Amino acid sequence: MTVLKRYALLFFGLVLLSPLAFAEQTLFDGYYRLTLSGKPIGYMISVVKYDDKKKTFETLSFLKTNKLGGDVQESTHGFSNNKFEPIKYSYTSKSGDKISTIDGSFKGEIMKLIKTDGKIKKTETYKNPKGTFLSSFLAYLMLQQGISVGKKFTYQAVAEEDGNNYNGEAWVKEKADFLGQECFRILNKFKGSEFISFMNQKGEVLGTTSPQNNIMAQLMKTPAEATKDFLVPNSTLKLLFGKVPTGQINALYGNENKEKKESSH
Repeated sequence: MTVLKRYALLFFGLVLLSPLAFAEQTLFDGYYRLTLSGKPIGYMISVVKYDDKKKTFETLSFLKTNKLGGDVQESTHGFSNNKFEPIKYSYTSKSGDKISTIDGSFKGEIMKLIKTDGKIKKTETYKNPKGTFLSSFLAYLMLQQGISVGKKFTYQAVAEEDGNNYNGEAWVKEKADFLGQECFRILNKFKGSEFISFMNQKGEVLGTTSPQNNIMAQLMKTPAEATKDFLVPNSTLKLLFGKVPTGQINALYGNENKEKKESSH
């Protein structure tokens, strides 16, 4: 399920790269419903922040699935400077009784990883190719270079769940309507997987699908729609996010409020 989480993360939160009014601002806060062949298998929560004083971007994500989805719980927390150069990240995965973690830190092109599986702790050091970034920050790199139909992006990024460096490609194929919004339909290849993302004009991904295994992540209007019939570990979310995310900073939530106001008149 880690691959699916990346599908949704790769392209959301492209808004507000211009100077911000506050020292730290949340750029995106949304809940995704995960399905396999149309059947609910879990949910994902994503939050993106920018600190104008430190000039750093921060991404946080939490994913939880049922048995059909592999009975997985994952979290990722990453930092990058405003040039998209990685600073550090942490990744935790729990599948059944097995827990594994990765803590990564960067100094220039040197990456140091501390990996644990609950029993063994090991340290690995690598030199990454120049320009390598954390995969969850791909969206910002694309925005910097300009997004338009027909444009292809090739890159090298670190996959947070294993710490390895991979080649990737993102092709802005065409414009398409998705959930009532005009979006870019983007074809992606990374770590041997192919997937399709639908990104609106504000740079938020409304949905991502993997044709290879018929898995889909779709942004929902409210947290309740995404987490219906699933356990929501509020204590865990507070530790990761600082508080339970509201899911209110995204285009769909705004549309939901607008529809309610219009129907009341």
